[in-house]
Amino acid sequence: MTVEVTEGRPTEVGGMPVRRSLPQRRRRTVGAWCFVDHFGPADVAEASMLVGPHPHLGLHTVTWVLDGEVVHHDSLGSEQLIKPGQLNLMTAGRGVAHAEETPPGATGALHGLQLWVAQPDATRSGPAAFEHHSALPEAEVGPVVATVLVGELAGVRSPARADSPLVGADLLASEWKYLPVRRTALFLEESLYRGTQWVVFEPNDEPLWAQIRLNIGAFMQNLFRQGVCQGRSPREAYIVKCDRETTTQNDINLGIVNILVGFAPLKPAEFVVIRIQQMAGQVEA
Repeated sequence: MTVEVTEGRPTEVGGMPVRRSLPQRRRRTVGAWCFVDHFGPADVAEASMLVGPHPHLGLHTVTWVLDGEVVHHDSLGSEQLIKPGQLNLMTAGRGVAHAEETPPGATGALHGLQLWVAQPDATRSGPAAFEHHSALPEAEVGPVVATVLVGELAGVRSPARADSPLVGADLLASEWKYLPVRRTALFLEESLYRGTQWVVFEPNDEPLWAQIRLNIGAFMQNLFRQGVCQGRSPREAYIVKCDRETTTQNDINLGIVNILVGFAPLKPAEFVVIRIQQMAGQVEA
């Protein structure tokens, strides 16, 4: 088996930072997969999604959210909120228009993917359709746990429509499951401490705290994807808190920023909280 890793092109779609993996000059498609956008992670307070109505022909759009929420609207009359662990699949056929946006009042991070599948000749001119799947099956393949989005993997088939022989799966390496919780906590504590030492150069205020939440949230999201934490979604697997509740006015006066990070290890079933303290705003121009 050959694994090909490609570097996504950075761009922006509907106000969201995106890395586009397909199409590329050297790789236009992967089977029927013809488009892959990896959006976020981004704090919706700074970069919410607002993709206005636009048409599609002859393809499926597959939306998979890793963190946060997105609302789908289309010309069929569909309006569907999608959350982590759920799948939206729209079939364009002879034509459909849709839009996507961050729901009003949303907070936290938004992170996910949208993929396009070219429909075969047999269905390309057929009627448009939309389907939502609130849960998807999982398959264990050696040390990997796979959520089967589209198609079939290891004898497990997704309920989502597939007009072509293809497979799409979200893979989580499970070797982390057997590491002691203490070792994981020590690794996190050291990584977070070293990874936040840059705050000494920044004013100790809300923009700094927001950047800390975003950076650590992306780090914890990556660990969640590797299977370090339990939970059906990032919100169940970890928390990142850095605001006026963790850093009081007295802390600000002393140049201290307090960061609280909690995670749910696979075993035992409990929530482990790590507190990190850094000095901020200590360098004068």
